[in-house]
Amino acid sequence: MLQQQDQRDQQQQQQQLLPQQQQQQQEDELQALLEPCALIPDSHLLLVASGCVEAVELWGNRGGVVCRYAMVAGSDWQQTWGLGSGLSQESRSSYSSSKVVLNFPFHAAFKGTSPYGWPRMAFCFYGRDWLGRQVVAGYAQATIPLQPGRWVETGV
Repeated sequence: MLQQQDQRDQQQQQQQLLPQQQQQQQEDELQALLEPCALIPDSHLLLVASGCVEAVELWGNRGGVVCRYAMVAGSDWQQTWGLGSGLSQESRSSYSSSKVVLNFPFHAAFKGTSPYGWPRMAFCFYGRDWLGRQVVAGYAQATIPLQPGRWVETGV
């Protein structure tokens, strides 16, 4: 009888410890997520870029278009997270429009010591010529904006 009471007491203690352990585990996970930020000295700039290349307008192109991007930054900057470059799927425009929808996401984080060499994105758009060969259909570059929001870059 006494043994059964001891077992019940142990079970109750374990049940009480379980929420505390879960809370401690959640706090440890949060600390692990914040730890990389704690390692960045106060004298650094931290820039996080996340977005999507929604569409591109290429006049006279009736074939598929592929977008290749590359993150470019000056010598004072270092990319700390995300992909430095990427390649989209091939997309086509409708016959009534020159707009090609890409919906191509990108994510990156940078740290730097000064605004000099602020990160940029370089884009190259590839299409197909009349022989089916891949050729450059256009290119562009954009400075990563200072503020969040929707940004539209127009070329010449």
